[in-house]
Amino acid sequence: MPRRAARLTLPKKKPTNKKPKLAGGDPAAPTDEEWERMVEYGSFIVRDEEGDEHTFKRGDVAMVLPHGVSPGDPIEPYDYWVAKIREVRLRTQQDVWTKIQWYWSGQEVHGAVKSFDDKACGRYERIFSDHFDYVSTSAFDAVTPMKKLNDSDIEQPHIPRGVFYTRYTFEYRARNIQPKPGLTTCLCLRPYAPDDPAPLSLMHFCPRPACRRWFHARCLLRAGLGSEDPDPARRRRLLLASPDVEGVVEGLGEGGGEEEAEGVNRRCGWREGTGMGARGGGGVTVEVQGGLDAVVVVGVGVGVGTRGRRSFEDEDPEEDEEEAVEPDSDADAESDDMRLAALPRHLVHIAEQPIVRGAAFPAGGVAGNVAAVVRARRMVYAALRGEEVPAGWEEELGVGVEEAVVEVEVPSDEEEEEDGEGDGEEGKARGKAREKVKGKAKGRMKAKKRERTESVRALLCPDCGGAI
Repeated sequence: MPRRAARLTLPKKKPTNKKPKLAGGDPAAPTDEEWERMVEYGSFIVRDEEGDEHTFKRGDVAMVLPHGVSPGDPIEPYDYWVAKIREVRLRTQQDVWTKIQWYWSGQEVHGAVKSFDDKACGRYERIFSDHFDYVSTSAFDAVTPMKKLNDSDIEQPHIPRGVFYTRYTFEYRARNIQPKPGLTTCLCLRPYAPDDPAPLSLMHFCPRPACRRWFHARCLLRAGLGSEDPDPARRRRLLLASPDVEGVVEGLGEGGGEEEAEGVNRRCGWREGTGMGARGGGGVTVEVQGGLDAVVVVGVGVGVGTRGRRSFEDEDPEEDEEEAVEPDSDADAESDDMRLAALPRHLVHIAEQPIVRGAAFPAGGVAGNVAAVVRARRMVYAALRGEEVPAGWEEELGVGVEEAVVEVEVPSDEEEEEDGEGDGEEGKARGKAREKVKGKAKGRMKAKKRERTESVRALLCPDCGGAI
């Protein structure tokens, strides 16, 4: 008959464990042979100096006081060691130990694998290792949540700032980190740096099934993948970026005309190959030139009308315009606007947001707004097919409107740099304008923030050419 796990209560005392090391650990810890003879328990309770009880169970992730730090000493939450409790065993009545599995910080992994970029790790980020250790229960401070960050998950739950999270695993002896940092991220193959406050370090996500990839705003702009769409056209193209289907979304117009598609291609130095566009039935294959070696873009015609086979180098624009049959895009757009206007305003507004993550978008937390925007788009598509919008659609998004709508905060030093650019009267005018803003009331500052939000970079996905 299996032994029922018990629970222990003991006072919290000064920790005796030292910095966890593979070649040792706490010298007072039991040996492996001694551990096998110790009595097993399912949980333990630590009573602090105020008399409050803290329960720790097998499977909990807990914060451990670092070596040299006593209970009550001031310490930032992100400076704690973090571990997963695997077993709890009793050596004597007041000597209880745990077998734990460590979560390493980015700096610790960098110490073992020099090629690992610890600067791309957040302060609350931990890497789950295969390093086990024995730690005294007197060193435990509190149970903490540990969130999972997954780059390819379009249902990625919201991760608030100030919460521990993990995205990598680390095998110490093999020096193996999985998944490989940056391997499937951006054109630069550099990983997401969650604490980088620069607006151009924001990452934009393309949710289309053939893409599912994050890109740095800076890298897309360097590659010439900025979009010149006016705001209404951009919102519509973002809404058309479906997480479930390639091509035109059922219930919505195709979201653009011939000139828009040509403008996107010419701005980015793209040349179309063979194939048919969204109106011709099939995907457009586009070769990206100008610094993006061997990157192929498929489906630029999604949500944008194209005329089938074309080479911009050989075409006669005047002759082409005479032969073209233009669709009644104004009527389609008006019909779409009327149907969207019948839906909850905030739901549509969220569905039209770019999917973004980064420290410059603090309301999005660590993971950004990907899950909320994806769910909102699915609800809008379903409503346009004739289905009812769920009565509790706000709860189904998983976050509030504030966490889903992109508002970018520009650091003060970056504002100064921008205001200081240029000489002469123009530079002085910018400096005066900045001083004027600083002297305004709080309400005006909020208005300025909204203006920055409306000017979030309009970018294009290098894989499919759609708005992101």
